[in-house]
Amino acid sequence: MKAKEDVNFAGVNFIVRNRNVKIWGYCPTYKSRMAIIQKLGTIHVIKNIDNQAVIRPLTIGQDFDLKQLADSLLATHPESWAVITDRNIILKENIKEKQLPKLFTSASPNGS
Repeated sequence: MKAKEDVNFAGVNFIVRNRNVKIWGYCPTYKSRMAIIQKLGTIHVIKNIDNQAVIRPLTIGQDFDLKQLADSLLATHPESWAVITDRNIILKENIKEKQLPKLFTSASPNGS
């Protein structure tokens, strides 16, 4: 949820395994990268942050709303992330096949 609420996460991907968070991707400024680290540090269950995000200009395009949706949907799947390309969501890592119908329903505009 914190990622959905914060534009600093726009170019960043993250996964959580065994209370460790790995982040990678792009932040437009050092300040935005530090804001992400600070926000993650406020989550009491996280014990370590592996920060591999780099500073690079970032354009928030038409897929930003899909990134926010994917991050929100995957909140209950912390070892997974999504790649957003050309209005498509590509799910990566550990999502069980039996969980896919619920994710697809949640992602649909009318909930069906």
